[in-house]
Amino acid sequence: MIGKIIAFSLRNPILVLALGLGLVIGGGVAFKELPIEAYPDVADTWVQIITQWPGHASEEVERQITIPIELSMNSVPHVIHNRSLSEFGLSVVTLLFDEKTPAFLARQYALEKISLLTMPAGVQPTLGPMGSPVGQIYFYYLDSKRPVMELKDIQDWTIEKYIRGVPGVADVSSFGGEVKQFQVLADPLMLANYGLGTPALIQALSNNNQNAGGGFIQKGDQAINVRGVGNANTVEDIGNVIIKEQNGTPIRIKNVGSVVIGPQERLGQISLAEHKLVNGQEVVDNRDDVVEGIVLSRVGEQDETVLKKLHEKIKWINEKILPADVKIKPYLDRFDLISMTTKTVEHNMFEGMFLVLLVLL
Repeated sequence: MIGKIIAFSLRNPILVLALGLGLVIGGGVAFKELPIEAYPDVADTWVQIITQWPGHASEEVERQITIPIELSMNSVPHVIHNRSLSEFGLSVVTLLFDEKTPAFLARQYALEKISLLTMPAGVQPTLGPMGSPVGQIYFYYLDSKRPVMELKDIQDWTIEKYIRGVPGVADVSSFGGEVKQFQVLADPLMLANYGLGTPALIQALSNNNQNAGGGFIQKGDQAINVRGVGNANTVEDIGNVIIKEQNGTPIRIKNVGSVVIGPQERLGQISLAEHKLVNGQEVVDNRDDVVEGIVLSRVGEQDETVLKKLHEKIKWINEKILPADVKIKPYLDRFDLISMTTKTVEHNMFEGMFLVLLVLL
């Protein structure tokens, strides 16, 4: 058999060379497209159930939220560990599944049990992002001299939605900055003077901060849609909300207090110490308050591929979306580590291939 193959090859050298060249090209293309994971995800399949209950102590959260969720999740198939954390206004229950359970199936198991839970009024448990404990692939902060409240606004309403749209990204976790709020500072004496209480104030704000849909008006061959626009967009809109009518005179929010823009109560802060070289000397840029973001990759994705697409998206955001004085600046990028590891593996592999080829020759 071998003799026939050798004889055929000697009689058709051009065909053999063409086949060999085709194999080399095909191998090169396959090698280039081969997915390489420098640091494979060896973590167990896990699902986090996150529940927020603002204003309640850890004991109440543990008794009324965490324990009922844990008891309900005990019957979920393929769960090997059940862990929980109860803090002020927050409950986190983590389910660890065996290695044979796919991530999508594990989340489906948890969702089925969540739908059967009975929680306190206004409380709804949700699933955490479909990430992994080792899925943090990109850390960045917003480099700008603007107030941190404004940067937090840009991060929450602009940057996050674009980054979440990158294929393979599970979620973006934001830290630092101040969350902007429209705050009504009521004067107790003025409320008492008009015979009002805090519940009436809250009810008026709730009733007067929503749009209402209507029908339509037929005008010839056209139909004009009717709707009532009631969403408050400015401080003046909130101040003009009517609480009640007294002797034909409307009592507004601005008559019993003031409306200001202020920060939500903070539970933490992110600071930055960046080392720079200025005229050959090392200078430390200290910032007491910055806005930070951490990008999480989805379970089962190739981090190198996700990071390449993420770099393109962030470059586009910096150039086309953000103001000129606001830039996304990374301080930890796993792409550098992956590239270094991949180059080391390729170097060792090619050296091994060369030595084997040399010995065979």
